[in-house]
Amino acid sequence: GYSPFHFSRVFKQMVGFGFHEFVDRCRTQMAVESLCTGDQPIDVVASSCGFGTTQGLRESIKEYLGLVPSELRATSEADLR
Repeated sequence: GYSPFHFSRVFKQMVGFGFHEFVDRCRTQMAVESLCTGDQPIDVVASSCGFGTTQGLRESIKEYLGLVPSELRATSEADLR
């Protein structure tokens, strides 16, 4: 029964960031796990995690982790050795 504005304000007070950022973080976390544990192409991971484009996935991972997907995969493979 909340208006979108009220929901957004309450959500941000409780979680510390907006709902849109929360959804983006969840998508990014799902993608990071998929990239680190699987061998699917990046475009397939982007699509399955709800990103509209591969570039959107790249930008999101770069924003949150400071890495691009290929660097993330290389890092996770090195950790497995």
